[in-house]
Amino acid sequence: KNIYTKSTYFDIGAGILWRHEGKNNNISDIGISIFNVTQNWQATLANTSNDDYRRYRTILHAKTEIPISDESNYIIPSFYYSQQSNSNEIIIGAIYKTQIGLNSSYTGYYTSSFLYGGLLYRYKDAVIVILKYEWQKNYQLGVSYDINVSKLMSASKNQGGFEIAFTWIGDFF
Repeated sequence: KNIYTKSTYFDIGAGILWRHEGKNNNISDIGISIFNVTQNWQATLANTSNDDYRRYRTILHAKTEIPISDESNYIIPSFYYSQQSNSNEIIIGAIYKTQIGLNSSYTGYYTSSFLYGGLLYRYKDAVIVILKYEWQKNYQLGVSYDINVSKLMSASKNQGGFEIAFTWIGDFF
């Protein structure tokens, strides 16, 4: 019996983001998105019945940069909520952002960089420690570590998850 199956399906996801840039160059974002709009059937080895559908996944998120003393230091509170069927995830926290270097006032030759550090809390699951460096508003290199605080601490032997992220900021075309 061949247990390997191939499948192809069409799926739709969509979202909208509202962004506001304040007078101190601080940015606020609020967004909503939905995935699996077509709710396709997914064949799995565990369940091949017709009621095995990919359920809608909805994501709500928001963040805002609050200037502390000037345009070079910010606190960034954030919120993330995701729901798919009976599962949900809530992440709240804040990140500190500080400017490194100076911007050119007239030529644009020098562009400052930023250093980020903060804590997020994934409800009933983990504390997330974040450290990120943004180079000249073009690239970001970040690391994070999830510290397990759930009932699974003994199963995971108090080991969390380490992540590395690289982000390119800019136009693709």
